[in-house]
Amino acid sequence: PQILHNLYISAQSGILKVDNGEIEKTIHIMMGKPIFASSNDPKDRMGALLVRRGIITEEQLEESLKEKHQRLGTILVEKGYLEPEQLVTAVVDQVEEIIFSLFEWDEGSYSFEPGDPLTEEVITLNLSTASIIFGGVKNRYSAQRLENVVGPPDRILKKNPDPSYVSQELPLSREEEEILNAAEGGKTV
Repeated sequence: PQILHNLYISAQSGILKVDNGEIEKTIHIMMGKPIFASSNDPKDRMGALLVRRGIITEEQLEESLKEKHQRLGTILVEKGYLEPEQLVTAVVDQVEEIIFSLFEWDEGSYSFEPGDPLTEEVITLNLSTASIIFGGVKNRYSAQRLENVVGPPDRILKKNPDPSYVSQELPLSREEEEILNAAEGGKTV
């Protein structure tokens, strides 16, 4: 989260590479905003995601993987296993999952290559950096890790008044919004 935050605040563009041993994940950043991600982890592959979510069967995946002339998503749509809209949703979900999975890592190394992050991908993320950080922390941080970052339960919280934070959209539930609004500097966690 801190790396994504720093890239957002400095409005950097480029490619963030993060690795942990044999696993390498990349995030394409445009003006501080993640727009695409890729990974060499087999768990992050499109087919694995679709099977895990019950959208396609293992048999449909295996049959589609035999054809190497096109990308898997295109093959799945051509075979009628996936609707085009489902493919778009699956690509966005895959990119989010790759980024969110990094929030589980306790160690690793990273490098940032400034420059043009554009990819040949047609489908890119359209989420604020704050939404991505919020989703990653909310869905992938353990309670212990969150306490290590936020501090003890008696710590006083307050909102950051920086307009660059206030202007970012967050997909908050009504309960989450109430909690955020309660962080006015006089209340503990």
